Amino acid sequence: MGELQFSFVCFLMGHAFDGLEQWKRIIELLCSCDDAVHDISLVDLFRGFVVVLHDQLSVVPSDFFHDELSGNNFLRQQLISWFEIVGVSDLDQHENQSSTVDRMIVETTIQLKKLLWERFQVSLEDLEEMEDAPMIVDWM
Repeated sequence: MGELQFSFVCFLMGHAFDGLEQWKRIIELLCSCDDAVHDISLVDLFRGFVVVLHDQLSVVPSDFFHDELSGNNFLRQQLISWFEIVGVSDLDQHENQSSTVDRMIVETTIQLKKLLWERFQVSLEDLEEMEDAPMIVDWM
């Protein structure tokens, strides 16, 4: 989690591209661990990940998902993947398939979804629609 936090600080505060790239790689890795999230020995890792990601998203600019530069960012697909892995389908409920996922991971993921809506006005459906939407390129 230290590397995730350090790379985020380098990206956000230091405006370092390398920090952004490392932050992206770590998030992509953790959001693609379909089987590992069910492993009882890794519960603390994934609990920490969701808490840290929640805290990081609470300090990025409020237009992070809507800005022209960051609006079509990697985080959309990673969040969709994470919500599917954990089995969170709605803000107040989760699917039965997530019964093997630690309850605290599910609850903190629900808090993350609430943050996305409250801070960015982005829901899971919005993330999926934005993922499938055509990219508009302005040639000026």
